[in-house]
Amino acid sequence: MEFAGLASGRITRGHRFLAPGPHEVANAADLIGILRAAKVVPSEEEREASIRAQVAEIEKKTGLVAELPAKTMEEVVNLTEFPTVMVGAFDELFLAVPKEITVDAMLMHQRYFPLFNADGTLSNKFLITSNGDPAFEANIVDGNQRVVAARLYDAKFFYDEDLEALVNERDREECAIYTLEGVQVSCGFPLKPTATVTLRGPEGDVRTVCDWGAGPIDAVYKAIDQIVQVDNDLSEFAVNAVTRGIDALGEVTVRVKAAGGEVYVGRGADGDIIVSSAKAYLNALNRLLAEKR
Repeated sequence: MEFAGLASGRITRGHRFLAPGPHEVANAADLIGILRAAKVVPSEEEREASIRAQVAEIEKKTGLVAELPAKTMEEVVNLTEFPTVMVGAFDELFLAVPKEITVDAMLMHQRYFPLFNADGTLSNKFLITSNGDPAFEANIVDGNQRVVAARLYDAKFFYDEDLEALVNERDREECAIYTLEGVQVSCGFPLKPTATVTLRGPEGDVRTVCDWGAGPIDAVYKAIDQIVQVDNDLSEFAVNAVTRGIDALGEVTVRVKAAGGEVYVGRGADGDIIVSSAKAYLNALNRLLAEKR
């Protein structure tokens, strides 16, 4: 029998590390038995049952509780032929990061199962579903611990960057003369970009202004100018993603030049780039006003 240019035969392969073969199959009825002897668990149901049984044994020994999402379980079931569950560990310094970030890094990127303490807090242990030779468990665990450490260092780095940006933003707001109370934009084809901006002034007064511009950020800046009313020229505008992904925290840096030629830098951070832009521009104008005072 041939299919897609390949001819069928009596030769099959076993587990690539434990019993690679080739193995000869005398007849179709012998195939499943030969695969089992060659360290291949033939059905998904059996592989999943084996994984769950091993996890339960580890939970019993450690007193920890594994999180086994169906999606990740399905992936590891189909990535292994002869699954062996092993316990790895990571540095406890990563427990300072919100557990959602750590768990996501393990489940989504590496398909490790996190282990939780009895009180629901995340432990620094995790489960590896290996398709390697159990005789080399120490090597397998060490390699996977190195991988997860790299992932978690990345996650912690961007979390710390987020925190720093937010703390800096809070500090900027605390010393501000004008503070941003709200910003709303409307744009799109064939609409003319418009922005409604609400600021709180130095005396606590709140003022809302609407303006339009060449784009939404231009409209926001014109509305701010109407309220703050200080001569300046925007000389630079730059956007930087503090974190990765579609929900990244964006930081905007602007430079404005005062009438006398002095340059003032402003920064703003937010999950919405329009809001970040408004905060950055207002931060620069606040510095200009503070200098004048």
